[in-house]
Amino acid sequence: MKFKVHVTLLIAIVVAAASCAPSRPPATDLDYDALSRPRVDCPPPTQAMMNPWGWNGKSDGCYLREGPFVAAEGGYVRIRGQFAHGKATGIWKYYNEDGVVVKEINKDTSEGIPR
Repeated sequence: MKFKVHVTLLIAIVVAAASCAPSRPPATDLDYDALSRPRVDCPPPTQAMMNPWGWNGKSDGCYLREGPFVAAEGGYVRIRGQFAHGKATGIWKYYNEDGVVVKEINKDTSEGIPR
């Protein structure tokens, strides 16, 4: 009987604490729409990029891509490359799910590299 009282009391405390926790506003596309209307004009070679901000908001700004670039999708690295002064440069490698390079492109010449 004592055990039941303690469990019931513990559940009541957890429920009360959870109801006091701040909640996040529902995720919507309203933030994206708000930023899309007065679109940021970026001078070359910068690019406008929208990023996560706050709990589920978005930020928009001008960024200069510089240095290494890695893109992953589905838990796998898909692309590795390099940016210099805002432009893709050098050899870019494209990978499959097994991590095998399936394509290489020289971004300086836009030529594919035979595999």
